[in-house]
Amino acid sequence: MRKHYGSVLDVNGEPVNGVSVKVTDFLTGALAALYADANGVSQIGNPVTTDSFGYYEFHAANGRYTFTITDSQANTVVLNDIQIDDTVPVSATFNWDPASLTNGSGETSTAIPVSGVVIGDIVWLIPPYNTQGVKFWGWVESAGIVRARIENNTGSTIDLASGSWGIRVRRK
Repeated sequence: MRKHYGSVLDVNGEPVNGVSVKVTDFLTGALAALYADANGVSQIGNPVTTDSFGYYEFHAANGRYTFTITDSQANTVVLNDIQIDDTVPVSATFNWDPASLTNGSGETSTAIPVSGVVIGDIVWLIPPYNTQGVKFWGWVESAGIVRARIENNTGSTIDLASGSWGIRVRRK
């Protein structure tokens, strides 16, 4: 049994409230049993719904799942073969001193070696400070290599300090 959580964002990177996230077994299509706790005692409804921050969470048994994500206008995205398991995610750190970013500019990191990652893994970045509205994300560029990107669309120049960024990777 593992906790799964996520956020639903619109095309502008803003959270979307009230989005339905239906979880089904990838192989059988059966509706998955979802729980509020790691012990599988308090079952919750399926689908779950995002809050005002676009956030949702649940616990589910180890397995492969399909997520059907539907907004209030019935726009739907289907994510197939999502692995939920108790294995420990990969984590790493890297030092980054981004250049001063004028509005509308961005910067991509150099290649960051992270042992064991492959294309399709999910990458989260953990900044060492408040990013002042600068958006950031990461991805697996190739086996064993992660890249990070920041973009400034705040309307003003932002100069982020040098720091040790965290990386968390969940294997597909």
